[in-house]
Amino acid sequence: MGHILIVEDDLELSEILEFNLTRKGFDVLVAKDGLDACRVIGREKPDLILLDIMLPLLDGWEICRMVRSHLDPLIARTPIIKLSALSSREDKLKGYDLGADLYLPKPYKMKEVIISAQQLIASFVNNPDYKQSARMSE
Repeated sequence: MGHILIVEDDLELSEILEFNLTRKGFDVLVAKDGLDACRVIGREKPDLILLDIMLPLLDGWEICRMVRSHLDPLIARTPIIKLSALSSREDKLKGYDLGADLYLPKPYKMKEVIISAQQLIASFVNNPDYKQSARMSE
């Protein structure tokens, strides 16, 4: 169904996301801080990143910026859903400006996360550029 990286320092939230996404057939990886997220993104090349903003070591704003400017086009186009307690209009606009595909404020509905994940992954992996980039990365 797709590989999802959850970047969330709240253990309870990451476990709930991981449980529900795994139950729906996704392969799930979890990173607890920004630096770990960067390592996992480079190594695993997930099909989707669920990204908190307020993270230790490196925040979600910077991770989003780094993903979108990555030299590997497959990584640079990876869909990103921001999941954050920061819910002001300015925060949402900043998220979209930095390249997030979707910004869901906490508390979010799990069904919305799952449906959004399915749609974004389908668009990503069915894009001809994805298939070409995936072949070049091998």
